Amino acid sequence: MHQRTSHAACTIGLGLAVLSLVPCSAYAGQPQESSFTIREQLILGDDEDAPEEYLFYYPLYVRTDSHDNIYINDARRADVRVFDANGQFLTTIGRRGAGPGEMKEIVSMHVDGDDRLIVVDRNSRRLTIFTDMGKDFSVENTIDKGFIMPNPILSLDGTFLLSEVRRFANPEGGPRLLDDWFLHLHDTELNRIETFGLLTDIFNLSSPFLRAHSGSSRAFEVATDGINTIVVAPYVYDGRIYRYVRSPDRWITEKLKGRDIAAKAFVPISKEKCDSSDDARRGTITRSSPTGPQHVRVFSRSRGIGILSTGQILHFTLRTPPKEPLSRWWSCTGKTETWRRTADYCSIIQS
Repeated sequence: MHQRTSHAACTIGLGLAVLSLVPCSAYAGQPQESSFTIREQLILGDDEDAPEEYLFYYPLYVRTDSHDNIYINDARRADVRVFDANGQFLTTIGRRGAGPGEMKEIVSMHVDGDDRLIVVDRNSRRLTIFTDMGKDFSVENTIDKGFIMPNPILSLDGTFLLSEVRRFANPEGGPRLLDDWFLHLHDTELNRIETFGLLTDIFNLSSPFLRAHSGSSRAFEVATDGINTIVVAPYVYDGRIYRYVRSPDRWITEKLKGRDIAAKAFVPISKEKCDSSDDARRGTITRSSPTGPQHVRVFSRSRGIGILSTGQILHFTLRTPPKEPLSRWWSCTGKTETWRRTADYCSIIQS
């Protein structure tokens, strides 16, 4: 009889909740209230006595296809498990390894309009495209395609949107150079067809930490409406998100101001303080830079963003009280901001 470790449940949908929209103070004289209901549809992994294929340590990526099948990658595994709409296990796609159809570290995953599963493996620096529930696959070298670690991969009107900040060798020596752009459109064969989204619109690159952080896989939260609109929220959230809308000849950039704004999104932490305890290290983000490691404590984070079918934007934030000691960094509060399709002002959703 083997001993089981603790497992996490994967919830599809959320628990029953009725949420109301509270208007921004700037529009307090013109209240606009609405509500919607989110109902729990399915939970996978809540029964620790279930077979191993139903158990999860930390579900990292969850996607669905046109038949409502559910694709889940667990943080401790290098494969993708597939369940039907009722939560019945169907198959496992891929496995850990370096051979064809195998992965070492999944850093992004997407199911496209043709139900192809696209998986990015950072360690192998390749992208595997599975078809027919993993029965067939093809492999692309990410370097040959001009990207290294895109996260996420999203669909946008017959193309793929990849979010990645590329770095180039410095011809004069010294630190590698950052690309000016971070949004890249690719065709269905993953060939680059368009690049846009200025990095300097999002980050103050004169900050050593933000410059180093902008090239990480956690720099942005990105979502699309699948047609012509993209929204971007920096992980280190300073109170602004960015909406990109495609016009006939160019992308129009809009800066949208939020409500959940911290006086400071982050503060630098000395190496001595960072090394003072395990709690301090867990409460600190570290990024490598040409001037040495950058240690900061982040007070305001973006934890996800999405566009509803109505065009409404939902943005999930997490705040840490700035005056608490590092040993209590996990004492956080979360809020949800929302913007209407045609509005540039936001509301806070209250439960």
